[in-house]
Amino acid sequence: MNDKSGWTKWMPLNDANVRNVSVSRGLYQVGAVGEGGGPSKICRLNGTDEEGIIYMGGSTKLRERLKGWLGPRKHHASRHWLLCQTILEQGIPRYEARFRVRVGDPHEDLEKAEANALADYFLKFAELPPCNALFRGNIFALFLERVRVGS
Repeated sequence: MNDKSGWTKWMPLNDANVRNVSVSRGLYQVGAVGEGGGPSKICRLNGTDEEGIIYMGGSTKLRERLKGWLGPRKHHASRHWLLCQTILEQGIPRYEARFRVRVGDPHEDLEKAEANALADYFLKFAELPPCNALFRGNIFALFLERVRVGS
């Protein structure tokens, strides 16, 4: 089930749910889980991220990319996970994460979609999700272009 923005509902980040990801390409978000199973709210420079998003990205192989968050860490997401371990050890229960995906049009430019999603987050909170420390490929240039325009 997707919400009005095209995102699926949040699901626990575990082998069973990742195996059931039915799409191969699109965007994904990883969020921290707080007490009671809901999102772990994260204070940002310009407000609070009520969804607890710690990472967002795009992939043409969503299932494989999400598996990289579960280990053994063979995909580039592992670098982000190592960074997140520090964050998780500082108050967010370890291994408590959730994810959701947004299916893109088969012809959608995933780099641009990812850059736009990151820019939307940045324009709202004045910083990126905590584990989005690295930009791949052309995403940084697309992100800067979008942030300069501001919408």
